[in-house]
Amino acid sequence: MILLGSILLVLAVLLVVTYPILRPKPVPEAADDSGQRDLIARRDTLYSALAELQMDYEMGNLSPADHKQLEERYKEKAMSVLREMDIVAEEGDLDTAIERQVARLRRSRRGAPHKREEDAEQDIEQEVLRLRQRPATTRALVPCPHCGHEIAAAARFCPQCGVATSQKCPRCGVAVDAEARFCSQCGTSLKQEKS
Repeated sequence: MILLGSILLVLAVLLVVTYPILRPKPVPEAADDSGQRDLIARRDTLYSALAELQMDYEMGNLSPADHKQLEERYKEKAMSVLREMDIVAEEGDLDTAIERQVARLRRSRRGAPHKREEDAEQDIEQEVLRLRQRPATTRALVPCPHCGHEIAAAARFCPQCGVATSQKCPRCGVAVDAEARFCSQCGTSLKQEKS
């Protein structure tokens, strides 16, 4: 009896462990299906809005001028959504279109592999140069040492938690951490200067 119970227990454990591995994978929905569904939902919403607008007009809640203006606006939006639906239907799957374009680019560049490597290196160098020449103000955000909130590097206090973020060494002018006792550049004692 104990042997039978042990065998059943081992089988149950094996089933639980192997089920996630052996179960069939769910088929992911295509990207264009969700996009198409979104467009259909937008279209239906606009159709409902047009019907509600007509009902409000017939009940006397809207003036003829307001009705005409709103009706034109909703119809214009509905036509835009219908055009988008046509484009999505013509293009099919967006991933397929992207893959076709990538394949086309690869075919066009196949003839000169060495040229491609040189171009890539040159593009990288140009990007590095552009980033180095970028003004310091665009990259001057640092995390607060106390709460982690992003603050300007020149800020003396964190606007989130109020903690002093840094100070400058009185001797060499290098920015140092507010909790530092000595300047990391010149070694000047900082605690004496603060008091």
